[in-house]
Amino acid sequence: TAIVGCSITSSLFDTANAHGYLKTPRSRNWYAYEEAVWWDVKDTDPLQESDPYSANRGGTAAQCGIIIDRNYDLPKNAKDGGLLKPVIQECYEEGSVIDVEVTLTAYHGGHFEFHACPISWGEVPTEACFQAHPLEFVEDVLHGAPKDPNYPTRAYIHGLSQMSFGNFHYKYKLPAGLLRELVLIQWYYVTG
Repeated sequence: TAIVGCSITSSLFDTANAHGYLKTPRSRNWYAYEEAVWWDVKDTDPLQESDPYSANRGGTAAQCGIIIDRNYDLPKNAKDGGLLKPVIQECYEEGSVIDVEVTLTAYHGGHFEFHACPISWGEVPTEACFQAHPLEFVEDVLHGAPKDPNYPTRAYIHGLSQMSFGNFHYKYKLPAGLLRELVLIQWYYVTG
C-alpha cells in the first residue's frame, strides 16, 4: 500500500486553526511546505505552502484540509496550478503496524484519530471512505498514553503541559483488506 498523508482538524469553532501537521507520513500540506520551489518550477513541484500548520477540515469541501484557498483534496502543482501527481511518502503492507508522527504548535486539548482512504489519482476522497477505514491505536511511543478500550482509534493528548506541544509519535495498525496503489492517511485532530 502506497501512502500519502493528509491533515485536518475539527474544533468547536470553525475559525480555530489546527496549529499542527502530520509529519510522518508527510501530509500534502507539509510536503508542499518542505518541498517548495520558488523559481524554475516544474509541474512535478507542489504549489508552495507558507502556512502548513493551519489546515482545517472545510466541511464537505475538503477531507484533507483547506488553508486559505488551497484545498489539499486535490493539491496543485507550482507550474500552472494543475493537479499535482501523487508523491508517495511511505509504502506499507496490509494490516501492518505503522509509525505516525504529529507536530503541534499550540495546545487545544482533545485527541487524534487516523483513517485511511484508497483513491485513484485525481479522485476526491470522501468522509465515508475515511470512516470505513479507521486505523487502530497501538502505542503512544513518546508519552505512554494508554489505549482506550471504549475508543480504540483515539490517541489522547493529556493535560496542559509541556508534552501537549511539540512532537507526538504513535504506532497504529492499518486496517485489513486495505490494498491499493494510492492510499491517503488522514490525521483528524478533535480539539477540546
